[in-house]
Amino acid sequence: LLGFLYRHIETPDFSCRFRWRPNSVAMWDNRCTQHRVVADNRLANRRMERITINGDKPF
Repeated sequence: LLGFLYRHIETPDFSCRFRWRPNSVAMWDNRCTQHRVVADNRLANRRMERITINGDKPF
C-alpha cells in the first residue's frame, strides 16, 4: 500500500511549480502537502520562516 501511495503522489497532476519573483510569498500546509526543494537558482536570496500551528481548529 505504501509503495502505491508513494508512486501516486509523484503524479504530475498533483504538483505545483512555484516560480519565484521579487516579493513572492509561498505558503503550504505540511499536514497535507509533500514539499520538495529544487535548488535551481543559487544566486537568489530567499528569506524563509517556519511556523507551527498548534491543533487543527482555530480558537
